[in-house]
Amino acid sequence: MKTVDLPRADAIALDADDNPVVFVEVKAQRPINDLDIQDVVTSLARSRTSIPYVMLVDRQTIQVLQWNGAELSELVSHLSTNDILSFYDPELPNKEVFDFYLTALVEAWLRDVAYHWKSDDPPAIGQLKAIGLAQRLHNGTTVTESSYAA
Repeated sequence: MKTVDLPRADAIALDADDNPVVFVEVKAQRPINDLDIQDVVTSLARSRTSIPYVMLVDRQTIQVLQWNGAELSELVSHLSTNDILSFYDPELPNKEVFDFYLTALVEAWLRDVAYHWKSDDPPAIGQLKAIGLAQRLHNGTTVTESSYAA
């Protein structure tokens, strides 16, 4: 798979074979809204790449949904952004951040789930295992839009 074939996303998590697993959309300055979700659906629908999970992240919540190639599922996991990402930056709840930094923290978390580089039990690992996502991330990595944009 060539990463330039990936749909536009703030980040995409890949499995150990470089197959896309999670489409990540981040909004650090405002909550995710219906227009953002529609943009994600449009991007995924136009893509020829199958990505089974979508992660919508804002300052309050991390929402995980599944993509079946035509539509998003109901929430399969709903997590607190501060509870998860403060593990990687304890000052997160008390400072202003922008999309690129929040994206970097999400990537750190997903890579921790994949490699356990910071913790044997990364935040929400149980919830991610319960929906089958942690297993798919094992030994994978992440790429940001800037690293695969044509």
